[in-house]
Amino acid sequence: MLEFLPSTTRATIIIIIELFWSLGGIFEYLMAMFIVPIYGWRLLTAISALPISIVAICMYVSINIFVIKN
Repeated sequence: MLEFLPSTTRATIIIIIELFWSLGGIFEYLMAMFIVPIYGWRLLTAISALPISIVAICMYVSINIFVIKN
């Protein structure tokens, strides 16, 4: 999908995406260091899946609201 970005900002957007991808990996590693020894990998998996679950619920609700209004 990056080919649809304007060529003037494409490189900046790619760098930002890669930066946050790396920071997300570091954050996940740090969470694992503290959560897994105490609570186990199952809680880490649940916490890691929480953000995308919230986004999916918000998208579902917003699509339903849009469909109901139209």
